[in-house]
Amino acid sequence: MNKCKSICARSSATAGGSDRGGLGGGRRPYDMGYKLCTLCSVWLKTGGLRCGCCGTMLRSRKRKRRKPKAS
Repeated sequence: MNKCKSICARSSATAGGSDRGGLGGGRRPYDMGYKLCTLCSVWLKTGGLRCGCCGTMLRSRKRKRRKPKAS
């Protein structure tokens, strides 16, 4: 079983505003090139497919897409 080793905490970004050192700016993290590690709960900006800390597959897209409203 994968386990977070807290290595990713040093290279992660938080969901806070840009004035607090986070992703911020009202932009979506996925649009800015960040990927989410669901096990460690951190946003990483990496070209890899797996978290360097726990080895979990990173999420690079939202879980759900909004369906267009039928008119």
